[in-house]
Amino acid sequence: LGEAYQKNLDFFQEVVPVKVHLVYTREEMDTLLGRKTEDWVVGIFNTKKGEVYVFSPAVYETASSHKAEDFPYTVAHEIAHVFTARLYDLKDPKWLREGLAEYVAKDFEVFKMKKGKVSNLKSQHTSEQWEEDHNYPQAFSFTKYLIERFGKGNFIKFYQVLGSEDYYEEFCKKFENFFSSSLANCKSDWEASLNP
Repeated sequence: LGEAYQKNLDFFQEVVPVKVHLVYTREEMDTLLGRKTEDWVVGIFNTKKGEVYVFSPAVYETASSHKAEDFPYTVAHEIAHVFTARLYDLKDPKWLREGLAEYVAKDFEVFKMKKGKVSNLKSQHTSEQWEEDHNYPQAFSFTKYLIERFGKGNFIKFYQVLGSEDYYEEFCKKFENFFSSSLANCKSDWEASLNP
């Protein structure tokens, strides 16, 4: 757990208190979320309390569709959501929020994005849309591209100017105004860099 927290300290360069709770059954996870959860759901966060709930390594593989080696990435990912919310608030688009958490967790070291798996960013903009069409590999791969292209500092500054409920079109305008490049052009450049 210390390594997961350290990844966040390294990226954000700020201390944010976070308490991690281990979950041992799918029923417990369902109760925490107040609904029946899919087998890919392995962790959640509560920004108000600064808490993360994640399946214990002892049950991580049997309680979910994930492999045991994914556990450290999941913890770092959920902690990143707490850091992001505490430091900058949670913003839309949802894919960018998830991509940032994936980037901090270094999930790109495990998962590789392929050309044929690209989704429309507009269909992943809000939390509701994300639930219908979530694409974590794309979120972290494209976010990684943006951070590497524009720099971490500029990326964070851009994230801070976003509204918590910006519409897709509004987000695209803010993106182009801030980076002097359209989201569509950046997405095309990123897609061209993907392996088949």
